Amino acid sequence: MHVSSSPSTHKLSVTLGKEFHPEMVTISAKEGNRLDVVADLWDREEDCRHEWHVRFPKNDVDMGSIRAVIEEKGELVIDVKRRDCTPQ
Repeated sequence: MHVSSSPSTHKLSVTLGKEFHPEMVTISAKEGNRLDVVADLWDREEDCRHEWHVRFPKNDVDMGSIRAVIEEKGELVIDVKRRDCTPQ
């Protein structure tokens, strides 16, 4: 999984393949600013399950802002907004 960051978001992306559909991907926000992603092809025996565990720095992200999409080419893209940490 590739992670790219900007001042406002973190973008996670991985090419799963066209055979993956949204119902085959589970994304869970976990305690400690952790994001768990599981992609599972139910009808295959081999090379069918992928897991990633991404931990963000404390207070860096808004875990309620997670948005995910599987694009036509089979790429899973997850956007997570960063918190504004600018001192007031």
